[in-house]
Parts: sequence; structure tokens; C-alpha cells
Amino acid sequence: MQEACAICQKEESEEVKKISTSETENEKNHPQISNKEEEEKQAPEESTEHGELLEKEDEKELFTLLDSYFQQQETLITLDLSKKRIGDKGVNELSKHTTWINLTVLNLSENDISSEGAIAISKNTSWTKLTTLDLNWNQIDVEGVSALNRNTTWTNLTILDLSDNTIGDEGASEISKNITWINLLTLKLKKNSFSDEGASTLSKNTTWTLLTTLDLSGNSIGDEGASTLSKNTTWANLTTLDLEDNRIGDEGVSELSKNTSWTKLTSLNLNKNSFGNEGASALSKNTTWTDLSTLSLVYNSISSEGARELSKNTTWAKLTTLDLRSNDLGADGVSELIKNATWSNLTTLDLSVNSIGDEGASALSKNTTWTKLTTLNLSENSLGAEGVSALSKNITWTNLTTLDLEHNYLGDEGASELSKNTTWTHLTTLNLQENAIGNEGAAAISNNPTWTNLTDLNLRDNNISAKGASALSKNTTWTNLATLNLKNNCLKDEGVSELSKNTTWTKLTTLNLQENSIGAEGANELSKNTSWTKLSSLDLQFNFIRAEGAIALSKNITWINITDLNVKNNSIGEEGENVVKARWPLASIIC
Repeated sequence: MQEACAICQKEESEEVKKISTSETENEKNHPQISNKEEEEKQAPEESTEHGELLEKEDEKELFTLLDSYFQQQETLITLDLSKKRIGDKGVNELSKHTTWINLTVLNLSENDISSEGAIAISKNTSWTKLTTLDLNWNQIDVEGVSALNRNTTWTNLTILDLSDNTIGDEGASEISKNITWINLLTLKLKKNSFSDEGASTLSKNTTWTLLTTLDLSGNSIGDEGASTLSKNTTWANLTTLDLEDNRIGDEGVSELSKNTSWTKLTSLNLNKNSFGNEGASALSKNTTWTDLSTLSLVYNSISSEGARELSKNTTWAKLTTLDLRSNDLGADGVSELIKNATWSNLTTLDLSVNSIGDEGASALSKNTTWTKLTTLNLSENSLGAEGVSALSKNITWTNLTTLDLEHNYLGDEGASELSKNTTWTHLTTLNLQENAIGNEGAAAISNNPTWTNLTDLNLRDNNISAKGASALSKNTTWTNLATLNLKNNCLKDEGVSELSKNTTWTKLTTLNLQENSIGAEGANELSKNTSWTKLSSLDLQFNFIRAEGAIALSKNITWINITDLNVKNNSIGEEGENVVKARWPLASIIC
């Protein structure tokens, strides 16, 4: 009986302990503060700046990410949290931090931040030294922008990036009212869904007297918006204006050209708008932008008439880059363009996708003004052997470093004509992709003795087989070659075997042999190469090397610098995958 009683008492005692423990835990989770002393005891746990993050198990990852920054306190100067997806919750915690008194750069791009997060940031009063705020690619609307605008602490802000948000016309209006950011130099509002109304309100800003860069690309600004922008007299220090991908027509461009305030403008981007010859003519008559060095007019409707008007310009003596891609210049347009004698400092000219043909190329080759030209892009222009032959004979462009002739009709004859060039001694990049140059063309190119500085050669999609590969491998001129692209040719095992015998390209770092019907035998031959000691990237995707080929590649002892190897779609199997990963354990390998 006593034993039973003792047992009963013990069980009762254990039950009391359980209840007591349960009550204690319940009080911890749901504290009932009954007096001041108890409240003070619990206060320290509740007042930590990031205490909220500690309370929820599912936010430990966020806490771990932010804690290292919290601990830096006043030593933190730059905080880059781009693409961390911290959301409004994370931003809310950041904004409460008061010890980052020396913070100058805050990057919160691509973080799923809505206006709630923007509002939280705007309330921070500690970051008095903040100069750069990047909120690019979030979900901030007019409410968030309005809150940011009300911040009066960031008087030293010089760069604000709100690109790829949804501020709209109302948001643009809110920003324009700002009177705090007197030191603002760069404002990026790309892709924010505002139209003429938003552009109009922005143009009325009188605070940003130091503004040098304004990016309004990817919106819906039309003629009216362009007109109001041009009338702004505050941004006298503006050097870069980006209006790409809007809806500005001839009238809007004409209004822009009348601007007389932006005397320091160096770069103007009007790509992908809706103007044609009339707009081009108006631009050419501008006499204010005497410092203009970069003009981009890509994807508009400029024909030979517009080219003729542009060529009459005598103001842009400092112009170095002219981009007229995807217009409708034709041969006549090129003939007109080369008459300009003012752009003697031109270094980059892009006339790709303009249907200039052989006639246009021949006209272009006669240019004697652009003695400083370094980059010429004539891709997708229906050029043939005749046009390329004329280009190769040009003796003016002695500084040419980059020539892009992709997707034309050179054939082996055109390649042969091109190879006869003796003027471009500084050529480093040659793009002949999709030109059907074949084996004879490859052989001709490889025999050129002038291009001793060539570093990048693109021969992709050119019907080159083993014979052409053999000719290329015998090249002894390109001692500086670093990148060779032979994707989608017909090399097969024999061609790769020939290529691997090259002993000249000792500086080769990147080799693309995708889609060349290479089998295990070819991979084995390739692995025997001992010259390409600096090779870091090898692409063999979409071939047939299988496990046997992968094993052969892994036996190469020369390629000790491999960082990227692509053997995807080669049926190498688990065995092949294991051997290549074991051979190059630190490389990025795609199987």
C-alpha cells in the first residue's frame, strides 16, 4: 500500500513538473507582463535591431545573410545585396539599422521589393553619407517613389537607379518634385511605364543642376514628351541622354534637336524609336552639341535621304561612335555618308543590316576621312566577293582592330580577296560567321601574313571540313590568337586531328568545336595537343565523343588551365562524366 502510494506521489510529482514546464514555456511564448520589473527583464530580448528575424524559423536564412552586415556597424561603407531576394521583410530590417553611419553605397537591385520596402527605406535617417542607391528591377510603384522622395537625409545622393519598376506617370511626377538630392548626377528610370506626361513633369525639375546622366529608355515617351524634355534649362551639365525604345517620331526628334542647354552632351541614344529622314535631318542641324561623341540611331527608318542630311553635319567634330544599325541606308545612303569630312575622329561605325550590298561596300572603301577608325560592323548586308575585295584595298583605315562581316555572302572567293589585305596590321577581331567560305576560303584566310595581332577569329557556320582545318592548323601568323570559333562546321575526326597539330597558337584560351560530328577518335586526337597550354575554355557540345572520348580528353596533361568544359549531348555517360570531373576538379563542367 505504501509502495503504491509512493508510486502515485512520484507520478503526481512528475505531472506537476510537466505542467510547470508547460506553463513556463507558454509564458516565454506569450509573456504576461504584470509589473515594471518583469517588463524590464524581457525588454532587452525584444529590442534587438534584428530580433524579429530570430523569432521565425523560416527566416533564419535571411538572418544569416544580414547578420554579418549588422555586425560591421559603422565600418560598413558598401552594401551589395543585389539578387538576394530579401523582399520587404529584409529591407524593413535594414532600414532600422542606425549604426551604418558611413554607408555610401546600397545596392538592392532584383530583390522583390515593393512600395512597402521603399517606404521603410525612406524612413532611415542614419545614412547621411549615402551616395548610391540602386533599386533596379523591383516592384516599386508611385506610393514607394513618393515615400523615397520625402526622404530629406540623403543630401549626398549622386546615383539613383529605379529602372525596371512600375512608377508610371505619377511616380515620375513625384520624383520631379524632389528638392533634397541637390548633388544628383545619375538618374535611371528605364522601363517604368510612363509616357509624355511623366517626361513632361520630369523636365520641370529645377533641383538637379549637376545631373550628367539621364536614362529614360524603354518607356512610352512620344513627341510631346521629347519636346518638353528639350526645353529643360536646368540640366546644363547633362552628358548622357538615353531615350532608346520609346515612341519618338520625326516631330519629337526635331524638337530635341532645338535644345540649346545641353552644351556638354556627349552621348545621345535614340535607338528603336519611330523617326525617319526628317528627324535625321533635324538632328544634323543641331549646333549646340559640340562635344557629342556617341550617337546611336539604331532601328529607325533612316534611308539614303536621311544619310545625306546627316553627312552635312559640321558640328560633331568630336564624334567617335556612330551606330546606324537596322535602318534602310542602302548603297546610296553609304555613298552619301562618306562625304562627311567633319567626323575625322570617328573610331566606331556600325552599318549592319542596311542592305548596302557590294555597291555600298565599294563606296565605303573609298573613304579617306576616318583615319582613326578602329571598329567597322557590316554584318547582314548582302556583301559578296566584289564588295569585300574593294574593302580589303582600303588604305585609310590603318588603325582598324575589329571587322564584323557576319552573315554575308563572301564565299571562298570573297575570303580569298579579304586575305589579300595588307593595311590592317592592327586587326585583332575578325568575324566571318555564316559566309560559306569553305575550305578554300579558310586556307586563304590562314595564309594572310599581315594580321599578326589577330586574337579573336570567328569562322562558325562556314562549311569547313578536314581540308580547311588542315590549312588553318598550318597557320604561323596568328601567334596572338586567343579565341577560335569553329562551331557548326564539318570537321569530324579527321579535321580535329589536323587542328590539334597546330603549334603556333600558344596563347589560345577559348576553342569552340560544337556541332562538328566529332567522335571518340577525334577527341583522342585532340587530346594529344601539347601547344595550347593556356586553354581555359573548350566547347565540344553536340558531338559524339562518348565515354571513350571523354576518357581520352582526360589524359591530356597540357591543358592545366581549363576552367570551362562543355561536353553536353555527347553521350559520355556516368563513366565519362566522372573522369573529366576528376581530371579538372575545379572547372565548371557541363555534361
